[in-house]
Amino acid sequence: MERRGISVADICPFRGIRYNQRLITDLSRVICAPSDIITTKMQRDLYRQSEYNFVRLDASLRSASDKSEDSRWQRAAATLEDWLDKGILQIDEVPAIYLHDYYFTYLGKECMRRSIIALVRLEEWDRMIVRRHEKILPELYKTRLSQVRMMKADTSPLLAFFEDQGGRASSLLSTAKLGRPIIKINLRSNADSRHIIWAITEPNLIGQMCDSLAEKPLYIADGHHRYGGALALWAERYASCPSMSRDDPFSFVMMELFSASDPCLIVRAFHRLVRGIPEPVLGGLLTELMAFFEVEEWLLDKSDIWQKVDVLLTNIDPDKPDEVVMVLFGLASDRLFVLRVNDFAATSRAMPGSQSEVYKRFAVSIADQIIIRKLLQITGSKREKQLAFSLDRRDAVQKVSGGRYQLALLLQAARPEQIISIADAGETMPEKSTRFYPKPPTGFVFYRMV
Repeated sequence: MERRGISVADICPFRGIRYNQRLITDLSRVICAPSDIITTKMQRDLYRQSEYNFVRLDASLRSASDKSEDSRWQRAAATLEDWLDKGILQIDEVPAIYLHDYYFTYLGKECMRRSIIALVRLEEWDRMIVRRHEKILPELYKTRLSQVRMMKADTSPLLAFFEDQGGRASSLLSTAKLGRPIIKINLRSNADSRHIIWAITEPNLIGQMCDSLAEKPLYIADGHHRYGGALALWAERYASCPSMSRDDPFSFVMMELFSASDPCLIVRAFHRLVRGIPEPVLGGLLTELMAFFEVEEWLLDKSDIWQKVDVLLTNIDPDKPDEVVMVLFGLASDRLFVLRVNDFAATSRAMPGSQSEVYKRFAVSIADQIIIRKLLQITGSKREKQLAFSLDRRDAVQKVSGGRYQLALLLQAARPEQIISIADAGETMPEKSTRFYPKPPTGFVFYRMV
């Protein structure tokens, strides 16, 4: 299917839908976490918290009587219509780009991340205007496709970042005359975060902002399945109506965009947990590792051992910016093992030849391809039973100490420039490679196609 048109990102304002604050006076009771981190218990708690909580639109509860995935989104669509009819939700009169200041604390440091919420024209992956670094999980893709098809709405933006080497976009964002915010809220449920949002409606400023981003590829940080679902729905409509306008509302997806150079762009690592490894494999693991890594033993009886581990995994040595370090816990009761790649030629040879050198030097790729697949022999269907992931180093260690898993492999977080390099090469990372932190709450503003 050939698409005519531009070769740069097309970023547009839109008439956002948001809560009517004359009727919903306490937004903290209706804003919720993103759907992919909401548990069933959280869903039920949010349902009880308010009859107008946004979870009813973005993460509608399943029912035993549902005939298909579409059923719950049909209920959500009816809820959306009801809230619009009652005036609980209102549609902004003027198209806007929404500026979002997100204040939060991370590792004791006060942070503020500035982003814009706007529409971005859909483009196929192979055009490399929007670039990905993850594979799409089928179950999330299907859920998102069903949701948008039934609701005809984008209830939460996907997150994407851009390179701003000249600083033009950041300069515009930092110097814009913003006036009175449309939303100002503290959310204790979202790590004591604070949010200020402005609607930018002045055409010249909107034009400058869109132009400053237009020639830059956009890198999806979170929400690959949302973009994939939007593309699939666009393809459905195009197939039924090939003359469909490029400005059809379904030709756009809502994104929250921020600069890759923002110091408060935080990427967290998913640590690996493994179980079900035969004793002979475990017994020979250390020797096998030495073919690829310099192995250093750290005794666990040191009072500051875990502080040292955290520093090791989070601080980049300026003299060794490309060093790959990971920590293996559980192989011995009294010590852990620090692994440093000492022979990239050896690790490269042990990985699929079709992968780029950028991919082969990425910590998660090395952990996944060499340690988990090659040495521990966790492949195919065994991965689902034997491999788990944790964002929390303490949680990973506790699960091994408690006997639920045999080993924890603690990893460095990916850097934005690594993600960019892999996406530029047209490659995708192993599953659970990145988590951009923190994820913005949902319910501030959203996009409806009809």
